[in-house]
Amino acid sequence: LYSSLNLASGCHGEALFVGTIIHSLEHTHMDWNLADPLWLDTTHTEYGKMAELGRIVKVGFVGNLPGLLFHKRYKGSKHPFYEKIYEEA
Repeated sequence: LYSSLNLASGCHGEALFVGTIIHSLEHTHMDWNLADPLWLDTTHTEYGKMAELGRIVKVGFVGNLPGLLFHKRYKGSKHPFYEKIYEEA
């Protein structure tokens, strides 16, 4: 799929897919699955620092922001890469 698309020179299609589609799905799933960022255990000896980062990500970068003046979803994008991705999905 990635190699059949005409992407900009030097652009790696799979990396573009992971960095855009998969990454945004991760944020969406975090929003669905973590109602309260305080559920994350920041005192855990092994994963406490990741829990701290998870709290920051949840409150600052996961929910929809009000008043955006630009299209932020890949669905409906007119770029050939995303049109092909949604066609295949």
